[in-house]
Amino acid sequence: MKSSYFLKFILVFTGLTLQSQNHTVVTRDINALNQIENSGREYVCSIKSGKSVELIEFSSNYWKVKYKKCIGFIESTFLETTPYMQTFYDEYSESMKLEAKRVQDSIDRAEKNKELAYQRKLDSIANRQKELRLQKQMAEFQARKTKDSLRRVNDSLKFVERRSKCHFKTNEIDEFTGAKRVLTEYYSIQKLKYGLDIVSIQLGKYGNKYVRFYLRSDLGCASPYDPSYVAVKLENNDILTFYHKGDVECEGVFILLAYLSNSDINRLKKSPIKTIRFSGTEGYQDERSFYYPELFIEKLSCIK
Repeated sequence: MKSSYFLKFILVFTGLTLQSQNHTVVTRDINALNQIENSGREYVCSIKSGKSVELIEFSSNYWKVKYKKCIGFIESTFLETTPYMQTFYDEYSESMKLEAKRVQDSIDRAEKNKELAYQRKLDSIANRQKELRLQKQMAEFQARKTKDSLRRVNDSLKFVERRSKCHFKTNEIDEFTGAKRVLTEYYSIQKLKYGLDIVSIQLGKYGNKYVRFYLRSDLGCASPYDPSYVAVKLENNDILTFYHKGDVECEGVFILLAYLSNSDINRLKKSPIKTIRFSGTEGYQDERSFYYPELFIEKLSCIK
């Protein structure tokens, strides 16, 4: 007898649990939930916040519910979420993610196919033009080769001419003092690949003979007080040091003015330049590999 009562209790408890799983309460007042029977009779139900409704099925963001004799749809945000309902939401969210991924994959495949088709079209055009392009390149190469050969010859002639002559920025007699004023152009002895001078040297004479060194680098200032200097090492390992004798120069590039003694001139004419050290107020920099290391040997005669 006791076992039959216990079985009835389990069945009743299970039924109540199953019934509670598909029920929830509304969280705000619902003014009209319509139900039209086959007979044509219409029921209109108003549901107060906190009332329990039976869940029938879930579709998108709405629940089909039953309240008394009315069956209709209520937006899920108007219902209190239960664990039973959450399983539907989770499944729906997952299905939406899978659908979004499927759509994106489809779009990606379409874009990839479009890109491949476009690339095939470009390849086809490129293949048709390849022979003409190669012919044009060959003709241009031959023309460029001829032009480069001519340019090299002209450059060599100009370089030989520039090395063999003096090029003056000033070459005159001062009408007041009668002293000869001589100033050469800057002679480049080292360039960057795209043509800018890195190291240049200018020679001059006005009473004293002097040299002006130029370096395309910021070493602070050239100052007679620091003092700033340029050290020239020749191929014969002789080293001459020149100290700045002009005003303080802070130009963003390094320019140093120094006097030349007869002893300096004789030593400089004995051997090509090997290394030059430029020392300013904020550091020093060494330069090597000059394309015109014979500058002093060939140009000091311009200020004799």
